Amino acid sequence: MKVLLPVIMALAGLFKIKKNIVRRFYVDFNNITVSAMGKRYKKEDVIVLLPHCLQDVDCVFKITNDISNCRKCGKCTIGGISRIVEERKVKCFVVTGGTAARNIVKKLKPKMILSVACERDLTSGIIDVGKIPVVGIVNERPNGPCYNTCVDVSVLKDKLDSIIK
Repeated sequence: MKVLLPVIMALAGLFKIKKNIVRRFYVDFNNITVSAMGKRYKKEDVIVLLPHCLQDVDCVFKITNDISNCRKCGKCTIGGISRIVEERKVKCFVVTGGTAARNIVKKLKPKMILSVACERDLTSGIIDVGKIPVVGIVNERPNGPCYNTCVDVSVLKDKLDSIIK
């Protein structure tokens, strides 16, 4: 699928199909493939990667270096996610982009990644990490791209619970 994606994206452009539809299909297909493996991982082998745009833009407590800086005020979904990863003792990182995410993966060498991002970033991230399985969750963008985005926290919780031992 990774080899076919550039071809499919080119065809999508020719037929005027929105590229995010193709990317979302790729993420969904990837998730089905990872889920079909049925493998569960120790919590220390799993990391959660989140985009910084999940945080409320007006929040003064910046969490890109440390999610525990979140005050869990409820203005964004970070507080709920923070509670979930704390309860499960899973490492979680809020990143500013693909380079930061790749650096974390390179440094920590996880065996499984749960990632939230837009279709474009998830697709490129899944390809970039190579053989490391990734479960992707596409974020919701009610205010447009990269601005006060959100994610269904219950979906994140369920997906995380399905991959950790």
